[in-house]
Amino acid sequence: MNKGLLIGIALLGATHCIFAQEQLGIRLDHYNGINAALLNPAGHAATPFSWDVNLLEGAFFVSNNYTYTTPMKLSDWLSDPDQLDIALGPDITPEKPLPPGARKVDFYTPDRSLYAKAQVSVMGPSFYVRLGQNHTIGLLTRFRVAGNVDNVDHNLAYYPYYNRDFFRDFRVSKFNAGAMAWSEIGLNYAYRLPVSNGSLSLGFAAKYRQGYEAAYFNNKTDFQLSKQPGDTLSGGPIHFEFGYTNSNFTGDEYALQRNGSGLGFDLGVMYVSGEEDGNFTWRWGVALLDIGRVNFTANARQHVAQTEAVSIVGADAFESFNRRDEFEEAIIQVFSEQVLQDSNASLQSNEFAMRLPTAISLQAERALMPNVYLGAALIQGLPTRNAAVQRGSLLAITPRYTHRWFGASLPVSLYQWQRLQLGLALRLGFITIGSEHLGSLFRRSEFYGADFYFAIKVNPFKIGEKQAKPSRRSAAPRRRGGGGSNVKCYEF
Repeated sequence: MNKGLLIGIALLGATHCIFAQEQLGIRLDHYNGINAALLNPAGHAATPFSWDVNLLEGAFFVSNNYTYTTPMKLSDWLSDPDQLDIALGPDITPEKPLPPGARKVDFYTPDRSLYAKAQVSVMGPSFYVRLGQNHTIGLLTRFRVAGNVDNVDHNLAYYPYYNRDFFRDFRVSKFNAGAMAWSEIGLNYAYRLPVSNGSLSLGFAAKYRQGYEAAYFNNKTDFQLSKQPGDTLSGGPIHFEFGYTNSNFTGDEYALQRNGSGLGFDLGVMYVSGEEDGNFTWRWGVALLDIGRVNFTANARQHVAQTEAVSIVGADAFESFNRRDEFEEAIIQVFSEQVLQDSNASLQSNEFAMRLPTAISLQAERALMPNVYLGAALIQGLPTRNAAVQRGSLLAITPRYTHRWFGASLPVSLYQWQRLQLGLALRLGFITIGSEHLGSLFRRSEFYGADFYFAIKVNPFKIGEKQAKPSRRSAAPRRRGGGGSNVKCYEF
């Protein structure tokens, strides 16, 4: 098996399946400014700045429970993947061991459903300005490539499938997959209402999205499947729905092309108690994120295949697929011919809609001592059986230290209720770098995913002058470096 194919298998749950998880080191920091609006559109209303500008924020994330490479870390993949010595796990035997210095691509045998998720996100120039004491308006710009494969039956994991006997039926449950590239520009508004011992902030973000590329596949019913000799599958009843954009099926290079558009919005609430000089005793938040969809009306195809019984011949029928411009003829039409006895019968429409990765976000944080906080965050993607990019689930406990000119957090997170990971984020002045999967960056082990993010921003040296005062001063202690009308640069 050639190296290119092995690398493709290793990245099956990665770049090919194309959410950084949630960049908690940026979103939950005291001095996060407009960047907090991506986790809760009211999240920045109580920050001590009269204005804040994000210059650039970038994030990359991938995780899966289907395949892994060992020993490996992210920089090994990024440096020169063509020079890696790769071997496939099932081919390694006592008689044919792993060569010295080689990396092994192997497969998990999970007892849970399979998933793969990834994201590339770039937040461009964005800002907010506080008007008076209680009103904040902002502008958000962002480019995103995101996707998922979810709820794939563990019977389809590599070893359970290939070790299965011929003619032995097994169940394939409903599952979904989606990927999309889009940009968005949005207006953010937050109102901060002083209440007893704190403030209640309400936030809203309305966003216009331009869709570039998209693809999805939904298995909409459980069905029985069996392996047959000759690389053939048979089973049923099936109900598949899938769609894609084909604007990059021709040409020598990939190029973004606008194929759709749509609207979306975020809603959020934030309650802060014990406020004084930009600090607090408790902070609670809840938000609904990425509500809406993108309608693809150009260069789009939607297909449906529904039948009681089906037999699909594998490699022999599809072996003519060599180039992108042959995809529809060599894959889609052959599939339609085998399943529906008509190469064009599966095509239903020249447009489709992709739902955004909608999620509910919960945040809570408590001051432990001056400048030291303990926070928790839960982000839960909301499932749908329609064409969609679906967000992953993340539960995190985040202890952090915060100062006007320095901050550090150590998130411990559980991703997809399966992966326990340790992260680290550091902020020095206006620059933040971090990861919620620290091991993937610095330790060679089982590489199944990675996470990295950064942000560069500017905001005032003087803070707190326009911040709304709660109706009753709290008894929270004044924290050195946490606020005041004149903040000097930190002395190193």
